[in-house]
Amino acid sequence: MGKAQIFFKKPGMPIILSICVLLCTAGSILYTQMTLLDIEEALPITILQQERDISFLLQDFSELTHHIKLANMDPNTERLNTLNNKLKQVEKRIAMIRAAYHFNNLVRASAMHALANPAVTDIKTWLSSGLYGMSPTSPTVLNLIETRASDVMADMLTLYSDATENASTILQVQSDRIKKFRNSIFIMLLFLTIVAFFLVASINRLWRSEASLLRTKQDAEIANKAKSDFLANMSHELRTPLNSIIGFSEMLRTEIFGNLGSSANKEYVTFINGSGKHLLRLIDDILDLSKIEAGEETLSEENCNIVDIIDNCLEMVSGRLPKKSLSFPVFIQTDIPDLKADNLKLMQIILNLLSNAIKFTPEGGEISISVSLDNQNSIVFVIKDSGIGIPHRDLAKVMDPFGQSGNTETRYRDGTGLGLALVKSLIELHDGSVSLESEVGQGTAVTVRFPAYRTITS
Repeated sequence: MGKAQIFFKKPGMPIILSICVLLCTAGSILYTQMTLLDIEEALPITILQQERDISFLLQDFSELTHHIKLANMDPNTERLNTLNNKLKQVEKRIAMIRAAYHFNNLVRASAMHALANPAVTDIKTWLSSGLYGMSPTSPTVLNLIETRASDVMADMLTLYSDATENASTILQVQSDRIKKFRNSIFIMLLFLTIVAFFLVASINRLWRSEASLLRTKQDAEIANKAKSDFLANMSHELRTPLNSIIGFSEMLRTEIFGNLGSSANKEYVTFINGSGKHLLRLIDDILDLSKIEAGEETLSEENCNIVDIIDNCLEMVSGRLPKKSLSFPVFIQTDIPDLKADNLKLMQIILNLLSNAIKFTPEGGEISISVSLDNQNSIVFVIKDSGIGIPHRDLAKVMDPFGQSGNTETRYRDGTGLGLALVKSLIELHDGSVSLESEVGQGTAVTVRFPAYRTITS
């Protein structure tokens, strides 16, 4: 587990993250709202600034018109100098408006410049050079200058009045749009906040569930290890007296120290010996299963000859056959390669499967053994019987330790339900797999598949 995962799994961390997400979302809402308010407030300020500068221009142009009229009435040097100074002041005002606004969406400033700038240029030209050879101070030129200034002033006043009304309308429309946009942003962010809240709550629940499952898994592992340790210890404790019982009963059965007398005594001793051996096999299975579950079982691997393994197993089970006639056809692929495995554990797997098949196959039945190489270069064992079969609902259960089929016929046969569980554990120890196919009344087929890397190729 990485450091980041450990950090996020700390107690209370989901709650802290939830609060952080909610605070960030709330902060985003406030920031967006305040920004939009600033924009909404800044728009009238820009309009008012433009209004002020245009008012100054109108005032300067009005004064220019007034000085033109005075110069026209009495074109003396003083009045002409005052007129030229005022003309320069109006020029500066027009240049300042042009530099300040660049006419970006400011219709009134642009229109005022379009009216005033040509008029000022004409007036400046006429005052300096005259017109059509006439002197700048001639009554005709001064009348023309006065008319030009008066007409432009009238147009500018009309434009100013219309533009002010239009600006108010535009300002109101823009303000309404900003309010709608602000409200939509608020609703959207509110929705995102709710989604974030539920998302964080769901993540928090998932983390808690994961932590609960992890604790449950750890408790189960501890309990399983305690069970395995207990079974291993008990198996060791039971083995010593059980070996004594088997040994002494064997001595009595063979009458090493003299005749037992009644034939019933010998029969009972034989029963004791057989029961002891059966119990020892059961304890051995429990011990093997416990060691595998505890991770203490290791493999002593070697190259195993499949034909020899099958022959040895059949020879061993033939001595333990019950009093019924069974056939054991064997089908081994020609030139089957050797298998890299633990020889004893491989025999234990096959013997357990054969013992199970023998136990549940009736008189005259058949137990076939087939070994082949599949298309993935894996060695596959299939042991199939014509026995009573297993119901589909019990196929998974019989693979668990002490698991037995619910079939009533199986209840009258010996067994604790460890055989298939031990086979599964032993094959998984070899990185292999085991699967069951069965039909009630038709029999059972157990397939054991070893991984391809265990196939010894020449």
